[in-house]
Amino acid sequence: MVAQTRLEKLYDRPFSPEEDAEFSVYDDFDPFSASVPRRAPRHRAARPRRRHRFRNFFLLLLALYIALVLIQYKMDRPLGIKSLIDDVGRGSFRCAELDMSNVESDYLIEMDALDRQLAEISYGYSPSGEDRAYFEQARAENPQLADKFELVERRMGAFSQMALRTLYLSPEKMDFVLQYPLHAGEESGWTGELKLKKGELPFLVQYDSRWGNHIYGSGGMGNTACGPTCLSMVAAGLTGDGSLTPVYVSDFAWENGYYVEGAGTSWALFTEGAAALGLQAREISVSESSLAGALENGAVICSVSEGDFTLSGHFIVLRGFDSGGFYVSDPSSIERSAQRWPSERLLPQIAAAWAFSA
Repeated sequence: MVAQTRLEKLYDRPFSPEEDAEFSVYDDFDPFSASVPRRAPRHRAARPRRRHRFRNFFLLLLALYIALVLIQYKMDRPLGIKSLIDDVGRGSFRCAELDMSNVESDYLIEMDALDRQLAEISYGYSPSGEDRAYFEQARAENPQLADKFELVERRMGAFSQMALRTLYLSPEKMDFVLQYPLHAGEESGWTGELKLKKGELPFLVQYDSRWGNHIYGSGGMGNTACGPTCLSMVAAGLTGDGSLTPVYVSDFAWENGYYVEGAGTSWALFTEGAAALGLQAREISVSESSLAGALENGAVICSVSEGDFTLSGHFIVLRGFDSGGFYVSDPSSIERSAQRWPSERLLPQIAAAWAFSA
């Protein structure tokens, strides 16, 4: 009786072998002659489990999305799926945080002794109203350096126009600026090697305490060698040759005529000069797609005009790109190198760009 009840439920109609002449449970089943019962309804107990599966799948997707947003927030990138799609679609080149292992920018400054030494030096420079305005603005924006700005003010004759403009653009170079009058003209340099991982560009600063006073062109590398320092980052990183230091590249540029008196580093250093250092180099158009594409296959150096980086001319390295803009390695500023630059702000300042590969 129980079996019959189950069969009735299964086929959704009364069923008795004796009453049905077409089909009997006692017959061998012949699919060509026997009648086929209606499809059995799905077991109702399975329905809640299906709903649970959909719910669990939805919760998994939600958890993955929240994890994506947290990662993007942690990495200071625009949030959401669209940002991720944009990054992938553009072939974005992500970069690590600044590696400071090749930077030594600490100069030993003893204020009283330095004050006495600077009192004996005078170049007769009298700042113009414009340069004075730059100086005062830098002092107002950097109260933590008040005592050092006061020393510069008191011994203004020992410094140059370049020094005052350097403090305006890169106040972090204060210690280099303060000690430089005592070492101007020194032919000092550094003969060590850089710490490298081939394929990764090292971050280097031109005012490094190991070579900032080394002469390049009209003065110390800390003031004049942005171009050679940029090429050093690119050449050493792409080739894995740790001997291609800023000092080496500066001397190479000077000896081979890539420094132009009164103008600075010639753009030819980044094509002809780069080839002599083992790189393949070409000038590229200044557009987001062109710069980002070049980053995927190597490195990019840019010449920038007046703006966020310089009052006249300067060179920087592009070290990364994502949907929020570009990351730079500015040899004159750790602070500017630590931030991301939106394309609409950076690109109008770029006068020329070169792509490099090893």
